[in-house]
Amino acid sequence: MALHDTTLSHSHPIYRNPVQTMDKLKTLVKGLRNEEEVGKFWAGAVHDSKLGVVPVWLFDLKNHDTCLMDEVLVHRILNEAMDLPPSVQKILVYYVDITDKDEIEDSIRYDGRRRAEIEFMDLKEVLDDVVVGDYAEFTCEKAGDDLLGGYVVTIRKFVNDRVARKIDEYNQKAFENSTAEKPHNPILISDAGLELIEHLSLDCTSATGPWHSDAELKIDKTGRVILNGQKTRAFWDATLPTPTHPLRFKLRNICGDESVYVV
Repeated sequence: MALHDTTLSHSHPIYRNPVQTMDKLKTLVKGLRNEEEVGKFWAGAVHDSKLGVVPVWLFDLKNHDTCLMDEVLVHRILNEAMDLPPSVQKILVYYVDITDKDEIEDSIRYDGRRRAEIEFMDLKEVLDDVVVGDYAEFTCEKAGDDLLGGYVVTIRKFVNDRVARKIDEYNQKAFENSTAEKPHNPILISDAGLELIEHLSLDCTSATGPWHSDAELKIDKTGRVILNGQKTRAFWDATLPTPTHPLRFKLRNICGDESVYVV
């Protein structure tokens, strides 16, 4: 029986934790704040000294259907804009990918329903500033039928934006330098992201204060486990056993960043 089954975020692929990233993203659009008068369709509004309230539309990371800005989505935005107060003179629309910006702007220009100017903003320029902390999903369970008792912490998923970005930068550089004789072989991260972890430590003594490493595991370059200082031939299976219930665990990624999670 699972004693603990949780999803935690500490302190960003970007982008692999949509809810956390959306919350962070709203803080990076300068001046964006909730504005009841513009309605729930909009992420909020910014206030301009000359234009007044300027509604802001952000694509929803939780809904992949809105990631591509095309004419269908633009006309949906135009429809929603019809319900805005008459005083609204301008709308900001942040996109990630767009089919044909010139074509879409021409379509808007000839749309008789348009009442406010629409300015398209490339969200990637904002996303470049988004750094979301480590994100981990894990369980803590009794060790089952093991006569010695104990517990097992299992890491289900791990995401670290800093590591993901470094890998993306490496892949981009390698692609640019690739040739027909030496094709690009990108480094890929699995959905679980467990290959980004190099060390785990469990504190079964205290939930706060100085760290007590009551159980620890290192993963060498071949994927084999060094358990409590002892080298083994076993490959890591995403678990770390401990004789007593852990109160917190420390996780270190392959870039050396450490995060602590309360169990």
